[in-house]
Amino acid sequence: MKKFDFYKGGWLGFHFLSQVFNRKMKILILFVCFLNIFFLSCNNYFDHAVSQIFLPTTKGSTIDGKEMVLVPAGEFVMGTNKIDNDNSHLKMGTVKPLFLDQHPIRKISLDSYYIDKYEVTNEE
Repeated sequence: MKKFDFYKGGWLGFHFLSQVFNRKMKILILFVCFLNIFFLSCNNYFDHAVSQIFLPTTKGSTIDGKEMVLVPAGEFVMGTNKIDNDNSHLKMGTVKPLFLDQHPIRKISLDSYYIDKYEVTNEE
């Protein structure tokens, strides 16, 4: 049985890396990889923290000047697990059974956004 020599093949067996990169370059590549893993593991933590602090509760629209209000970021439950067992959709005259497009029940997370304070008509 042949024994594997760790140092013969180079760093983790990638002997071609020892031919192309010097030691400083290998350390730099390793550092960049760890830095990427760190920032990917943050999961947008920094973006959410900043966006929640500096947003005013009301602002004027840049298009029509109407007042807009802030809807804060948060989670809500969307959908349902109900089933139309008694075929009440036939009584209403619809083709599709009720609740068919609303499966499954799930938790949705939204960032904060602005919406007009009052209804907007087609004339506006």
